[in-house]
Amino acid sequence: MTDMRSKSRYEKLSTGLEAVESKLLSQLTETLNTEVSQRVLRNVKQATDWLKGTFFFNCIRRNPGHYGLFNKTEQERESYLMKRCLQSLQELHNANIIKIHEVTMSLSPEDASHVMNHHMVPFEAMKLIIGLAFDSGPLQLLQILSKLSGLHFPVRKAEKVNNRSRYIARRIDVIQL
Repeated sequence: MTDMRSKSRYEKLSTGLEAVESKLLSQLTETLNTEVSQRVLRNVKQATDWLKGTFFFNCIRRNPGHYGLFNKTEQERESYLMKRCLQSLQELHNANIIKIHEVTMSLSPEDASHVMNHHMVPFEAMKLIIGLAFDSGPLQLLQILSKLSGLHFPVRKAEKVNNRSRYIARRIDVIQL
């Protein structure tokens, strides 16, 4: 990614650095949903082929031990990749987020797939939301919200001051009405 004159300079800079590894596996279900929702992936074969073209697959080839695939053949690595891909797609299907058509193995997004993709909702959170009854009340909604991992962020001291001043300003507005 550089010219020959600069090659040795960049090689010296990279000496002793750790290789970058992919984090796709931890987000595979969400990533596959995004691709299905946007209709990039239309069948299971496309999904596995797409996964073979990712940085993740290159990392598996370059450093199989990091992914628990040491001493595995190329075919075994591809089999592992296909298994993980099918597992994630099946989880999405079982949660009624996507549909896998049995005969053709084609993939189609359900409404939940688009919501999950558009709002970047994690898979586990989406399963909780889908599991809500149609007539859920405030108590059920609060219970679900308390289980969503994406909402639990610590508030820094400086933010507490800002939030308090906003709260006081709103209270003054309400009192003046």
